Amino acid sequence: MLDRKIGTRVDLSLLSEAIVQFFESKGFSSAIDQSSKGYRVIAAPGAMSNIPRSVNVLIRGKPEDFEIEFDAGSNSRTARVLGPLATILGGGFLVLKDLKSQEYFDKLEKEFWLFVDEKTENLRGPSSEK
Repeated sequence: MLDRKIGTRVDLSLLSEAIVQFFESKGFSSAIDQSSKGYRVIAAPGAMSNIPRSVNVLIRGKPEDFEIEFDAGSNSRTARVLGPLATILGGGFLVLKDLKSQEYFDKLEKEFWLFVDEKTENLRGPSSEK
């Protein structure tokens, strides 16, 4: 999902660091990759975790006009389409595991957007508009 923030004047480096802390509080190992285009937060599941895939968050733009993109990948569409066939062939466990994984990431994404909205408000600087 993609969200755009306009007129917020947020320090994007502080926001990316806060996002790293969010993922680490959820048991992920996280890192920030900064480039000329913006920030990329990569959150990988811990070694002892049952979480099957990583999360990428991209922050692009300027402090007063930026967008954030949350990408956890998605395999559930494939699971829903191939689910009945896989179940017949004895792969129902894998389909169920993928659906539970997608449920986890859907919940994580909702928590993430609530966190980003709160942090954006807390980090908001003075407006440049007069």
